[in-house]
Amino acid sequence: MIFSATLGGVVLAILGNVEQVSAINATAAGPVYVPGGLDCKDITRDQMVTMAPFEESVTMDDLAAAMCSIVHKNQGWITKNVYTPGGKPDTQLMTGFVLAQPESLQPQWTNVTLPASDPEGVVGVPGTNWWPYGYKVSYYNLWTFKGQASGCDNALEAVTGFDATTEYPDLTSDTDKAELLNMLRQHVDSSPILLGMSASNKLLGNSECVAALTTGWDGKTLNVTIYDNYNTARTFNLDDIWSNLESWTHLTNWDVFGGAPIGNITFPPMPAPPAPPPATSESPSITPTTTTTSTSVVATTTTTTTTTTTHGGGGGGGGGGCKRDIWGRVRCI
Repeated sequence: MIFSATLGGVVLAILGNVEQVSAINATAAGPVYVPGGLDCKDITRDQMVTMAPFEESVTMDDLAAAMCSIVHKNQGWITKNVYTPGGKPDTQLMTGFVLAQPESLQPQWTNVTLPASDPEGVVGVPGTNWWPYGYKVSYYNLWTFKGQASGCDNALEAVTGFDATTEYPDLTSDTDKAELLNMLRQHVDSSPILLGMSASNKLLGNSECVAALTTGWDGKTLNVTIYDNYNTARTFNLDDIWSNLESWTHLTNWDVFGGAPIGNITFPPMPAPPAPPPATSESPSITPTTTTTSTSVVATTTTTTTTTTTHGGGGGGGGGGCKRDIWGRVRCI
Protein backbone atom coordinates (compact mmCIF):
# COMPACT_ATOMS: atom_id res chain seq x y z
CA MET A 1 0.00 0.00 0.00
CA ILE A 2 1.29 3.45 -0.89
CA PHE A 3 1.86 5.91 1.93
CA SER A 4 1.27 9.49 0.84
CA ALA A 5 2.56 12.60 2.58
CA THR A 6 2.20 16.27 1.85
CA LEU A 7 4.41 18.83 3.58
CA GLY A 8 4.17 18.55 7.32
CA GLY A 9 4.36 14.74 7.09
CA VAL A 10 7.36 12.59 6.35
CA VAL A 11 10.01 14.35 4.33
CA LEU A 12 12.93 12.76 2.56
CA ALA A 13 16.27 14.47 3.12
CA ILE A 14 18.12 14.73 -0.19
CA LEU A 15 21.58 16.08 0.50
CA GLY A 16 24.71 14.68 -1.07
CA ASN A 17 28.11 14.94 0.62
CA VAL A 18 30.92 16.64 -1.26
CA GLU A 19 34.59 17.07 -0.54
CA GLN A 20 34.86 20.87 -0.58
CA VAL A 21 32.83 24.03 -1.03
CA SER A 22 32.61 25.25 -4.61
CA ALA A 23 30.86 28.25 -6.13
CA ILE A 24 30.59 30.20 -9.33
CA ASN A 25 33.05 33.09 -9.28
CA ALA A 26 31.82 36.46 -10.54
CA THR A 27 34.87 36.97 -12.71
CA ALA A 28 34.41 33.60 -14.46
CA ALA A 29 30.65 33.13 -14.65
CA GLY A 30 28.56 33.48 -17.78
CA PRO A 31 25.15 35.19 -18.05
CA VAL A 32 22.24 34.46 -15.71
CA TYR A 33 20.74 32.48 -18.58
CA VAL A 34 20.63 32.36 -22.36
CA PRO A 35 17.06 33.05 -23.57
CA GLY A 36 15.61 29.88 -25.05
CA GLY A 37 18.72 27.95 -24.06
CA LEU A 38 18.14 26.84 -20.46
CA ASP A 39 19.07 23.21 -19.92
CA CYS A 40 19.49 20.67 -17.14
CA LYS A 41 23.21 20.76 -17.96
CA ASP A 42 23.28 24.32 -16.58
CA ILE A 43 22.75 22.82 -13.11
CA THR A 44 26.34 21.99 -12.22
CA ARG A 45 27.50 20.44 -8.97
CA ASP A 46 29.66 23.52 -8.31
CA GLN A 47 26.57 25.73 -8.21
CA MET A 48 24.54 23.46 -5.92
CA VAL A 49 27.00 23.20 -3.03
CA THR A 50 26.30 24.76 0.36
CA MET A 51 27.77 24.42 3.83
CA ALA A 52 26.12 26.25 6.76
CA PRO A 53 24.25 25.31 8.86
CA PHE A 54 25.77 21.88 8.24
CA GLU A 55 29.16 20.74 9.51
CA GLU A 56 30.16 19.49 6.07
CA SER A 57 29.57 20.55 2.49
CA VAL A 58 26.47 19.15 0.82
CA THR A 59 24.80 19.44 -2.57
CA MET A 60 21.14 20.32 -2.87
CA ASP A 61 20.16 17.39 -5.06
CA ASP A 62 16.44 17.80 -4.40
CA LEU A 63 16.50 21.37 -5.73
CA ALA A 64 18.65 20.31 -8.70
CA ALA A 65 16.08 17.64 -9.63
CA ALA A 66 13.13 20.02 -9.25
CA MET A 67 14.75 22.69 -11.41
CA CYS A 68 15.71 20.14 -14.08
CA SER A 69 12.14 18.84 -14.21
CA ILE A 70 10.73 22.35 -14.70
CA VAL A 71 13.33 23.35 -17.31
CA HIS A 72 12.54 20.18 -19.25
CA LYS A 73 8.78 20.90 -19.17
CA ASN A 74 8.75 24.69 -19.57
CA GLN A 75 11.94 26.73 -19.29
CA GLY A 76 9.87 29.90 -19.57
CA TRP A 77 8.59 29.22 -16.05
CA ILE A 78 12.13 29.71 -14.75
CA THR A 79 12.73 32.95 -16.65
CA LYS A 80 9.37 34.40 -15.53
CA ASN A 81 10.62 34.13 -11.95
CA VAL A 82 14.07 35.64 -12.53
CA TYR A 83 14.30 39.45 -12.52
CA THR A 84 17.47 40.86 -14.06
CA PRO A 85 18.84 44.42 -14.23
CA GLY A 86 17.20 46.20 -17.14
CA GLY A 87 15.49 42.94 -18.12
CA LYS A 88 18.72 41.70 -19.72
CA PRO A 89 19.81 38.18 -18.74
CA ASP A 90 23.42 38.68 -19.85
CA THR A 91 24.50 40.00 -16.48
CA GLN A 92 26.58 39.18 -13.43
CA LEU A 93 24.94 41.94 -11.37
CA MET A 94 22.46 41.51 -8.52
CA THR A 95 19.44 39.56 -9.80
CA GLY A 96 16.08 38.81 -8.16
CA PHE A 97 14.79 35.24 -7.82
CA VAL A 98 11.24 34.28 -6.82
CA LEU A 99 10.41 31.00 -5.08
CA ALA A 100 7.41 29.89 -3.05
CA GLN A 101 7.67 29.29 0.67
CA PRO A 102 7.10 25.55 1.16
CA GLU A 103 3.81 24.83 2.96
CA SER A 104 2.35 28.36 2.74
CA LEU A 105 3.27 28.75 -0.96
CA GLN A 106 3.65 32.51 -0.44
CA PRO A 107 5.98 34.07 -3.06
CA GLN A 108 9.41 35.06 -1.76
CA TRP A 109 11.77 37.47 -3.51
CA THR A 110 15.53 37.16 -2.93
CA ASN A 111 18.25 39.36 -4.42
CA VAL A 112 21.40 37.37 -5.21
CA THR A 113 24.86 38.69 -6.09
CA LEU A 114 27.64 36.43 -7.31
CA PRO A 115 30.60 36.13 -4.93
CA ALA A 116 33.77 37.87 -6.10
CA SER A 117 35.65 34.76 -5.08
CA ASP A 118 34.87 31.45 -3.44
CA PRO A 119 35.78 31.06 0.27
CA GLU A 120 37.75 27.92 -0.58
CA GLY A 121 39.31 29.39 -3.70
CA VAL A 122 37.45 26.95 -5.96
CA VAL A 123 35.97 28.45 -9.10
CA GLY A 124 32.93 26.92 -10.76
CA VAL A 125 32.80 26.02 -14.44
CA PRO A 126 33.84 29.20 -16.35
CA GLY A 127 31.14 30.67 -18.52
CA THR A 128 28.35 28.65 -16.90
CA ASN A 129 24.84 30.15 -16.82
CA TRP A 130 24.33 30.95 -13.14
CA TRP A 131 20.55 30.88 -12.66
CA PRO A 132 20.89 27.59 -10.70
CA TYR A 133 23.28 29.31 -8.27
CA GLY A 134 20.74 32.08 -7.73
CA TYR A 135 18.01 29.58 -6.99
CA LYS A 136 20.33 27.65 -4.66
CA VAL A 137 21.06 30.78 -2.60
CA SER A 138 17.35 31.70 -2.57
CA TYR A 139 16.27 28.21 -1.49
CA TYR A 140 18.97 28.09 1.15
CA ASN A 141 17.73 31.30 2.74
CA LEU A 142 14.09 30.38 2.27
CA TRP A 143 14.14 26.90 3.70
CA THR A 144 17.42 25.14 4.49
CA PHE A 145 18.95 27.90 6.60
CA LYS A 146 15.90 27.75 8.88
CA GLY A 147 16.81 24.21 9.87
CA GLN A 148 13.98 22.56 7.96
CA ALA A 149 14.41 19.18 6.29
CA SER A 150 15.11 19.33 2.59
CA GLY A 151 13.30 16.95 0.28
CA CYS A 152 11.80 16.36 -3.16
CA ASP A 153 8.40 17.74 -2.13
CA ASN A 154 9.79 20.89 -0.51
CA ALA A 155 11.93 21.68 -3.55
CA LEU A 156 9.11 21.07 -6.05
CA GLU A 157 6.75 23.33 -4.12
CA ALA A 158 9.38 26.06 -3.89
CA VAL A 159 10.13 26.06 -7.62
CA THR A 160 6.51 25.79 -8.82
CA GLY A 161 4.35 27.45 -6.15
CA PHE A 162 1.94 24.48 -6.26
CA ASP A 163 1.12 21.84 -3.62
CA ALA A 164 3.25 18.69 -3.90
CA THR A 165 2.67 15.16 -2.62
CA THR A 166 5.23 12.45 -1.92
CA GLU A 167 4.15 8.79 -2.03
CA TYR A 168 6.05 5.89 -0.47
CA PRO A 169 5.25 2.60 -2.21
CA ASP A 170 5.32 -0.97 -0.99
CA LEU A 171 7.91 -2.51 -3.30
CA THR A 172 6.29 -5.92 -2.90
CA SER A 173 2.96 -4.62 -4.23
CA ASP A 174 2.11 -5.13 -7.90
CA THR A 175 -0.72 -2.63 -7.44
CA ASP A 176 1.68 0.11 -6.35
CA LYS A 177 3.99 -0.68 -9.26
CA ALA A 178 1.08 -0.50 -11.72
CA GLU A 179 0.09 2.87 -10.25
CA LEU A 180 3.57 4.27 -10.87
CA LEU A 181 3.58 2.90 -14.41
CA ASN A 182 0.21 4.49 -15.22
CA MET A 183 1.16 7.76 -13.52
CA LEU A 184 4.36 8.08 -15.56
CA ARG A 185 2.64 7.23 -18.83
CA GLN A 186 -0.18 9.70 -18.22
CA HIS A 187 1.55 12.68 -16.63
CA VAL A 188 5.34 12.73 -17.04
CA ASP A 189 5.32 14.74 -20.28
CA SER A 190 3.09 17.51 -18.89
CA SER A 191 3.62 17.77 -15.12
CA PRO A 192 6.86 17.30 -13.12
CA ILE A 193 7.55 13.97 -11.41
CA LEU A 194 10.57 13.38 -9.16
CA LEU A 195 11.79 9.93 -8.16
CA GLY A 196 13.31 9.43 -4.71
CA MET A 197 15.94 6.70 -5.01
CA SER A 198 17.17 4.73 -2.00
CA ALA A 199 20.48 5.85 -0.52
CA SER A 200 21.96 2.48 -1.52
CA ASN A 201 20.55 2.52 -5.07
CA LYS A 202 22.77 0.84 -7.62
CA LEU A 203 21.67 2.87 -10.65
CA LEU A 204 22.69 6.43 -9.83
CA GLY A 205 25.15 6.34 -6.96
CA ASN A 206 24.58 9.36 -4.73
CA SER A 207 21.69 10.84 -6.74
CA GLU A 208 18.75 10.22 -4.44
CA CYS A 209 16.26 12.66 -5.97
CA VAL A 210 16.05 12.76 -9.76
CA ALA A 211 13.73 14.17 -12.42
CA ALA A 212 11.71 11.79 -14.59
CA LEU A 213 11.81 13.33 -18.08
CA THR A 214 9.81 11.05 -20.36
CA THR A 215 8.88 7.42 -21.02
CA GLY A 216 8.83 4.92 -23.88
CA TRP A 217 6.27 2.09 -24.08
CA ASP A 218 6.45 -0.87 -26.45
CA GLY A 219 3.22 -2.51 -25.31
CA LYS A 220 4.98 -4.68 -22.73
CA THR A 221 7.80 -2.72 -21.14
CA LEU A 222 8.01 0.85 -19.82
CA ASN A 223 11.38 2.56 -20.18
CA VAL A 224 11.87 5.73 -18.13
CA THR A 225 14.33 8.47 -19.02
CA ILE A 226 15.61 10.29 -15.95
CA TYR A 227 18.25 12.96 -15.47
CA ASP A 228 21.18 11.81 -13.40
CA ASN A 229 22.00 15.01 -11.49
CA TYR A 230 25.06 16.88 -12.83
CA ASN A 231 25.65 14.23 -15.49
CA THR A 232 23.24 13.35 -18.29
CA ALA A 233 19.88 11.84 -19.21
CA ARG A 234 19.76 8.06 -18.80
CA THR A 235 17.09 5.51 -19.66
CA PHE A 236 16.19 2.52 -17.49
CA ASN A 237 13.60 -0.21 -17.47
CA LEU A 238 10.89 0.45 -14.87
CA ASP A 239 11.73 -2.88 -13.18
CA ASP A 240 15.28 -1.69 -12.49
CA ILE A 241 14.05 1.64 -11.15
CA TRP A 242 11.42 -0.05 -8.98
CA SER A 243 13.94 -2.20 -7.13
CA ASN A 244 15.96 0.93 -6.21
CA LEU A 245 13.01 3.25 -5.50
CA GLU A 246 12.00 4.80 -2.20
CA SER A 247 9.36 7.38 -3.18
CA TRP A 248 7.95 9.56 -5.92
CA THR A 249 6.82 13.16 -5.79
CA HIS A 250 4.36 15.02 -8.01
CA LEU A 251 2.25 18.15 -7.96
CA THR A 252 -0.84 17.19 -5.98
CA ASN A 253 -3.31 18.31 -8.67
CA TRP A 254 -1.04 17.51 -11.64
CA ASP A 255 -0.76 21.22 -12.39
CA VAL A 256 0.59 22.62 -15.62
CA PHE A 257 2.12 26.07 -15.88
CA GLY A 258 0.23 29.15 -17.03
CA GLY A 259 1.64 32.51 -17.97
CA ALA A 260 1.87 34.19 -14.55
CA PRO A 261 4.92 33.93 -12.26
CA ILE A 262 4.69 32.36 -8.81
CA GLY A 263 1.92 33.96 -6.80
CA ASN A 264 1.23 36.36 -9.68
CA ILE A 265 3.92 38.46 -8.01
CA THR A 266 4.80 41.84 -9.49
CA PHE A 267 7.85 43.96 -8.77
CA PRO A 268 9.19 47.13 -10.34
CA PRO A 269 11.93 46.53 -12.92
CA MET A 270 15.40 45.93 -11.59
CA PRO A 271 17.70 48.92 -12.19
CA ALA A 272 19.50 48.94 -15.50
CA PRO A 273 23.21 48.05 -15.45
CA PRO A 274 25.53 51.05 -15.24
CA ALA A 275 26.77 52.36 -18.56
CA PRO A 276 30.48 51.69 -19.21
CA PRO A 277 32.79 54.73 -19.11
CA PRO A 278 33.70 56.24 -22.47
CA ALA A 279 36.81 54.66 -23.91
CA THR A 280 39.79 56.95 -24.46
CA SER A 281 43.36 56.19 -25.33
CA GLU A 282 44.48 57.70 -22.03
CA SER A 283 41.87 56.02 -19.82
CA PRO A 284 43.36 53.56 -17.34
CA SER A 285 41.96 50.04 -17.29
CA ILE A 286 39.01 49.77 -14.95
CA THR A 287 38.34 46.66 -12.91
CA PRO A 288 34.60 46.31 -12.09
CA THR A 289 33.82 45.98 -8.42
CA THR A 290 31.57 43.20 -7.27
CA THR A 291 29.55 42.92 -4.09
CA THR A 292 30.62 39.75 -2.32
CA THR A 293 28.09 37.32 -0.92
CA SER A 294 28.19 33.63 -0.17
CA THR A 295 25.65 31.00 0.74
CA SER A 296 26.65 31.27 4.40
CA VAL A 297 25.22 34.78 4.51
CA VAL A 298 21.46 35.22 4.45
CA ALA A 299 20.45 37.23 1.40
CA THR A 300 17.75 39.87 1.44
CA THR A 301 14.36 38.20 1.20
CA THR A 302 11.04 39.95 0.75
CA THR A 303 7.73 38.24 1.47
CA THR A 304 4.94 39.49 -0.73
CA THR A 305 1.29 38.62 -0.32
CA THR A 306 -0.79 39.59 -3.31
CA THR A 307 -4.44 40.61 -3.38
CA THR A 308 -6.23 37.82 -5.17
CA THR A 309 -9.47 37.38 -7.07
CA THR A 310 -10.97 34.06 -8.06
CA HIS A 311 -11.26 33.60 -11.81
CA GLY A 312 -13.37 31.16 -13.75
CA GLY A 313 -12.41 29.37 -16.93
CA GLY A 314 -8.81 28.58 -17.72
CA GLY A 315 -7.17 26.18 -20.10
CA GLY A 316 -4.36 23.81 -20.91
CA GLY A 317 -3.24 20.47 -19.50
CA GLY A 318 -4.89 17.10 -19.15
CA GLY A 319 -7.06 15.58 -16.45
CA GLY A 320 -10.71 16.29 -15.79
CA GLY A 321 -10.68 20.03 -16.42
CA CYS A 322 -8.73 23.25 -15.95
CA LYS A 323 -9.36 26.38 -13.94
CA ARG A 324 -7.42 29.33 -12.62
CA ASP A 325 -6.60 29.25 -8.92
CA ILE A 326 -6.70 32.28 -6.63
CA TRP A 327 -3.25 33.31 -7.86
CA GLY A 328 -4.43 33.42 -11.45
CA ARG A 329 -2.43 30.28 -12.35
CA VAL A 330 -3.87 27.51 -14.46
CA ARG A 331 -4.55 24.33 -12.50
CA CYS A 332 -5.64 21.17 -14.34
CA ILE A 333 -7.16 18.34 -12.31
